[in-house]
Amino acid sequence: MKTRSFSDPLVGVSGIQPVGWAAEGLGVWVRPADQALLLQRGIPNITAEQVRTGYLRMFGLPRLESPCGRKRTASLQWELYQQEAQGPDKRTMVVDAALAQVGKWTYLVLLVSDPSTRPELHPGLFQPAVEAVVPAFIGAQAARVAKERAKDYAAAVQHMRDIMKSNLTVESDWVSDQMKGIPMPPTQKSADPAAEVFPLPAPHTALITKPGIRDCIADRKSVRKFTEKDLTLAELSYLLWATQGVRKALPTGRHYRTVPSAGARHSFETYLVIQHVEGLKPGVYRYLPFDHKLVFLFTAEDLPEKMTLLASGQPFVGNCAACFIWSSIPYRMEWRYGFHSERVILMDVGHVCQNLYLAAGSIECGTCGVAAYDQPALDKFLGLDGRDEFVIYLAPVGKLGQEHED
Repeated sequence: MKTRSFSDPLVGVSGIQPVGWAAEGLGVWVRPADQALLLQRGIPNITAEQVRTGYLRMFGLPRLESPCGRKRTASLQWELYQQEAQGPDKRTMVVDAALAQVGKWTYLVLLVSDPSTRPELHPGLFQPAVEAVVPAFIGAQAARVAKERAKDYAAAVQHMRDIMKSNLTVESDWVSDQMKGIPMPPTQKSADPAAEVFPLPAPHTALITKPGIRDCIADRKSVRKFTEKDLTLAELSYLLWATQGVRKALPTGRHYRTVPSAGARHSFETYLVIQHVEGLKPGVYRYLPFDHKLVFLFTAEDLPEKMTLLASGQPFVGNCAACFIWSSIPYRMEWRYGFHSERVILMDVGHVCQNLYLAAGSIECGTCGVAAYDQPALDKFLGLDGRDEFVIYLAPVGKLGQEHED
């Protein structure tokens, strides 16, 4: 196994990284061919016991049971673990882990692999990684960095809490662009005149198999397993109308959609990764709500694998008929509400996804809102700059099978 050295203070360690594997986060590398994962990290302000019993659940892994051995390296004393686990796609995986604790820092080396590839990866990657890991900070410096990071975390938490609080009625000297008389920004991105555009059929109640709103609310579920059955174009049209459809447009440019939005600003664009929709070729599209049409943007190879990787390794995002991806163009809201905008943008996107849940449930489809994704990579995939427009939420949609999840 070919590797090279790395050193990153943010990861908290220096170690080795496998050549040809994709970097999927701080100290995390994934092999695209089989989704094998290697993690090396120094984690401040957490004990080895807390990592063993709770931290790994962030990666969809169970708690580690009793250690199967111990190992001393030049830098650390490790406890070793090995056990099987079931991945999100019900596939059996082998988890190899090494844990060490020094003061307020816990060090973790983790390999998640298929049973068929573990005989190669355990001696060729996991064992060398354990040997290579060296803490980025030692002694008094390690204690100081841990204290600083705890303080930074507490400050970040308080900042986010403050954003959630209402301060729209607080008197201040801020002046919005609307107050300055600057023209309202458009609430739909224009399409390339040369792009292929697909008209959508009008949404029709004949599609609905569960007409009672009470039943749709009562049966609302998060679905992470879909059949391979295609969505019809009429079904996709209905779901787009339910989430961002325009129900009334005024000559002033102000308009109202099927979801509420602060000041009717509607800061979102809807992108679709289409895989199984009758009449549409696989690829990436964008919804034009004022025209009720789709504009084709591009196609990409290995869409299921690519979307799984972009969604932090969640296979159900890659294995769906159509994945709804909502971006935000914050200035549409900032034009009116200035620095108060972030709070109401987050409220608005919740309205959008809840409409998708209810509309999907009414036509024997399912969805699951997803907030865990690789922000820079997904923005880049869609051609967004990550500053004036960026992904804010996504939800895969597919036809229901016999099993539902919540």
